[in-house]
Amino acid sequence: MNFTGTNNDDTYNGTSAADVFDMAQGGVDIVNGKEGDDEFRFGATLTAADRVIGGDGYDHVILKGDYSAGLVLSSTTLRYVESFEMTSGFSYDITMSNGNLQAGEVMTVSAYGVGFGGSGHYFHFNGSAETDGRFNVSDGYGDDILIGSQGGDSLSMSYGGNDYIDGQGGGDVIMAENNFGAGDFINGGAGSDIVYFRGLQSATIILNGANFQNIETLAVVGNYGADFQVADTLLAAGQWLNLDMRSVQAGQTVNFIGSLETDGRFDYYDGAGNDHFTGGGGADLYRGGNGGSDIVSGLGGDDYIYFGGDLDSGDTIWGGAGYDVMDLTGDLSAGVHFADDGLAGVERVVLRDGFTYKLFFADGNLNTGEGLLISSSGNIGAGNSVYIDASAETDAAYTMYDSDGNDTLIGGGGNDVFWSLAGGRDKLIGNGGNDTFVVAGPLHAYDSYNGGADIDTITIYNADKGGVIDLSTGKISIGGVAGGSVTQIENISGSAYADTLTGNSAANFIDGGAGNDTISGGQGSDDLRGGAGSDKLDGGAKDDILYGDAGNDILLGGQGNDNLFGGDNTDRLDGGIGNDDLTGGAGRDTFVFSTGTGVDHVKDFTNNFDYLDFTGVAADFADIQAHMSQVGTDVVIAYGTDKFILENTSIGVLDASDFLV
Repeated sequence: MNFTGTNNDDTYNGTSAADVFDMAQGGVDIVNGKEGDDEFRFGATLTAADRVIGGDGYDHVILKGDYSAGLVLSSTTLRYVESFEMTSGFSYDITMSNGNLQAGEVMTVSAYGVGFGGSGHYFHFNGSAETDGRFNVSDGYGDDILIGSQGGDSLSMSYGGNDYIDGQGGGDVIMAENNFGAGDFINGGAGSDIVYFRGLQSATIILNGANFQNIETLAVVGNYGADFQVADTLLAAGQWLNLDMRSVQAGQTVNFIGSLETDGRFDYYDGAGNDHFTGGGGADLYRGGNGGSDIVSGLGGDDYIYFGGDLDSGDTIWGGAGYDVMDLTGDLSAGVHFADDGLAGVERVVLRDGFTYKLFFADGNLNTGEGLLISSSGNIGAGNSVYIDASAETDAAYTMYDSDGNDTLIGGGGNDVFWSLAGGRDKLIGNGGNDTFVVAGPLHAYDSYNGGADIDTITIYNADKGGVIDLSTGKISIGGVAGGSVTQIENISGSAYADTLTGNSAANFIDGGAGNDTISGGQGSDDLRGGAGSDKLDGGAKDDILYGDAGNDILLGGQGNDNLFGGDNTDRLDGGIGNDDLTGGAGRDTFVFSTGTGVDHVKDFTNNFDYLDFTGVAADFADIQAHMSQVGTDVVIAYGTDKFILENTSIGVLDASDFLV
């Protein structure tokens, strides 16, 4: 039904149908649409004294006239109205009151066409008084002002002009379509607010604290790209800005440059297009995985960069300064070959569960002296594996962790570290450099540890039982469980338990660690360390150095000119064949003399405390005295060409209690 008002004070009640009320003639009117989807036309005559009650249905109020002087609605001017429209040809300045919307009610406010064609008309809307309703407001073509309510509003700047948007309270959704320019202003206000950029942006969007405030999330939607550059004033210290590009389609490019930001932080979600992200000085997040050829530069701060199975050689990751992590979750079994400039400034790569990873690193991925840690979470899962090839690296070091799959880890020319933790049939290859192989998990009969060139070390770590490592046979076992092969490895570091460690023909360094260890140097010039516990050390052939360290140790030099150091506690030192130096250290030590062994020097004998063992050589103390002479400050005990030289000792202080026969 159609109702036409007069210039008097009219009162109309609608029907249950869709009614049309033409109230443009003026007067103080009271109009109740009752039921149905009703339309109320007010021209330029709506005042705060009028009352429009939409009633049930979707009800629509239309203004057509000059409201530039400003209209402040009372709480009763509009009630139960779902749509409020400003038509073209005029300017509007509308202020809402708190009672215009019921709790939870949403009103759509439109100014489409206002200011069209450069007319200079504008739309100013202020809904800030509203406390429990919400507005969906769209602008016109002029210089518009949109101020939301205290709830979560939807505010749109779509048609040009220098627009001003203030979301006020609540979690607001702000749409910036087409061109967001230097004359535009967005303030999200309180709450968690998001700005969507949609449409063709003809120039770089400059965001700073003067034109973009209190926004928690920035997103790009539609089949368009965008270029963003932010100023340091955009974010306060420690403040986050979420960047959501997940709706950007393939073939589009988003450039985000945050390099001027010094103390804020970015959380970037990539899209299917080509994402070019440059972070700032804070610890930023980049969440890849949606495809495209992406360029990620963390710049400053400790950045975290996520990628999925879409990672390929077309992507570029530069961590920048700080401790930066690349976190991978996805099937990369086809292999990713990083170019020299495709990866840099990243300190750690994390491989997540449930996938196979095959990564090839280039020499340029690390600068001289840098290091990269590559770790899995340990539970790659049945049928999955890790393959890492860093063999191209010449002057930097990798640290690699295996998974529970059948892994292959290949180092480069630097001093690499390999952690064997999680089981599986693993192949660990050091190549060049002084590499370290840490055995910290279950052994497998098909495991292999190959040090390659230079001086490499195998270490038993965090075991609950002692181990056996024999470099001469290439065998390893821990707690009776046999492992695979050990080749081209020169040094050993034992566990905290009783280990049996054997060298080979190379110059080995073997450290037993804690526990009562048995250590044999083999055929090279070795450096043997007992560590804590009561250990037995045998230098074997050539010139060796033996340190008993803590515990009651037995040191046997073997062949060659050896240096024996007992260390703490009660030690037994036997130089064996060759001209040896024996130093007992702290504790009551026993120095063993044998014929046919050469000339040994006892460096720190203490009479009436240490012992000199001549068992099998002398019948008694008198026999020893007959072979004893004072030479300068030393006592020389000579049996033929074999001699025991007690340095800084006088014959007069020696008696039978010092000798074992």
